[in-house]
Amino acid sequence: MSTTVLASRLLLKYCAAQKLGMPYMVSDTISCKVDWQQREIGKLLGCCAACNVLVVAEISRLARSTLQVLEIMKGPASRWRAM
Repeated sequence: MSTTVLASRLLLKYCAAQKLGMPYMVSDTISCKVDWQQREIGKLLGCCAACNVLVVAEISRLARSTLQVLEIMKGPASRWRAM
């Protein structure tokens, strides 16, 4: 079983256990050299509302650097909460 499939199953189980509903899953295969706003995560965060929950397998997978991860979390922080 691939790591991606295993991570997806674990995320689905977590969402079910936390009663978060059916998740919208994004698999980003674009190069890390592309700015995060232009990737799937940027589009997803642009649509998030205050009632949305962001669940990630690894926080470091959001971007290629710690600074970008912090930028991602800072921008829409008023609209969503991270778990």
